[in-house]
Amino acid sequence: MKTKWVVVVLAILAISTAAFAAPNTATGSTPIKATKAETLTISASGLTPYDLGALAPQTLTINSTWNLTPARASVAICAYMDTATGIMKGSDPSNTDVIDQTMVQAKVSASYANINAGAGCGLTAVTTVKSYALSTQADRKNVSKTDTVLIQLNGVPATLQADTYTGAITVVAYAQ
Repeated sequence: MKTKWVVVVLAILAISTAAFAAPNTATGSTPIKATKAETLTISASGLTPYDLGALAPQTLTINSTWNLTPARASVAICAYMDTATGIMKGSDPSNTDVIDQTMVQAKVSASYANINAGAGCGLTAVTTVKSYALSTQADRKNVSKTDTVLIQLNGVPATLQADTYTGAITVVAYAQ
């Protein structure tokens, strides 16, 4: 009888050992991907109403920020007045007088020129305020810049009707 118990105990141990043996395993992998989109923002401030009786230049301050991919080689900052929306019109609807974009000048370097004097930022008629070369990671990653351009009105006729004239200067940040 003792032999039967020993055989039964050994059989139970054999079954238990097989049950606790290393399980069958498999490994695999799956890709993990993270994406951060490029950002490029721009804003402008600083112009106050002009006194058309005593014109004086004003400083337009342009703030831009960007976080760009390594494929980008440069960022250009430009300002312009659109021929349709940039015309400074009077607040009185019956007033037909305007101050058009040819009377708005910008000074970036040595002298004033028409605000729509040249090509830049992917457009044909703008003032290029600044162009930044992006040759290092630090030039592309979390960058903030402040640029200034002097703006003046020139050639405004003295015969303008008394009114408040408003228009818009558009600022552009262009990465390529």
